[in-house]
Amino acid sequence: QNRQGYSQTNVDGQQVTRNYHSGGDNEQAGFSRDAIQEFQVVANRFDATQGRSAGMVVNAITKSGTNTFSGSGGAYFRDDKFNAKDLVLDRVLPYQNQQGSVTLGGPILLDRVHFFGAYEYDRTPHTNSYTNSGIWSQFNRDISETDTNKKWMARLDLQATSTTRFTFRGSGSNNTFFTGGGSSNHPINERELRREGDQYFGTLTSVIGGTSVNEIKGGVTYYLRSDRPAVNVWNGNKEFPYHPVLDGSPPIFRFNGYTVGSTPLALVLDTTNLRDDYTTS
Repeated sequence: QNRQGYSQTNVDGQQVTRNYHSGGDNEQAGFSRDAIQEFQVVANRFDATQGRSAGMVVNAITKSGTNTFSGSGGAYFRDDKFNAKDLVLDRVLPYQNQQGSVTLGGPILLDRVHFFGAYEYDRTPHTNSYTNSGIWSQFNRDISETDTNKKWMARLDLQATSTTRFTFRGSGSNNTFFTGGGSSNHPINERELRREGDQYFGTLTSVIGGTSVNEIKGGVTYYLRSDRPAVNVWNGNKEFPYHPVLDGSPPIFRFNGYTVGSTPLALVLDTTNLRDDYTTS
């Protein structure tokens, strides 16, 4: 995942890897762990139907509903009460993390129509500390932020006839996180990073004559990347997402080992795909 074009992830046959990014968990499409039924990692060579990757491929299948209602729930947490002191600051930095997930699946019409849904929420309050030295130490401060990550999925399976089946899945993630801190940046470099993406995918499977199978697959993916200054650091007022100096095309000042200013970025990607697979024996 750390090299662009060297990995590919397929979910229910839909390619969800964002080739714009070379790697990083925050940059790729997110799925709740409780929504995945099974997965396969292919490190050796694979045929062309599995994707365009110079390295490995990961194939995953999402869960579907059955004739019995079932669900799950889970919660996890971390707290700075269990953390050791930071080696540089010689104090325990404020940190928390809370995760929760729920799933539910079952029949709409027995043996015919089934549904499955999943939702996961991740919340991480944390503190970015600026530890500059020399004349830049007057700008040192702690800025508290909260990272959030929301993942959802809904799936519908319809067995129209004994030889025809239709599956539809919608899924998405909304990830907002903050970067900053360190000993070489001004606090104005604190940034809010948003990664939003939705995927919609459908599969029509038909058995023909008992010896052949035809699958029509189609879907769309949407992706938004937004990088922007996080706060007005001069007065701590978060009601204004942009610092006045940084609107538009801001200047960036670089001194010896110190940087003031960062560049906002907005990017939108839409991808549509349609394929037909025919197999006979």
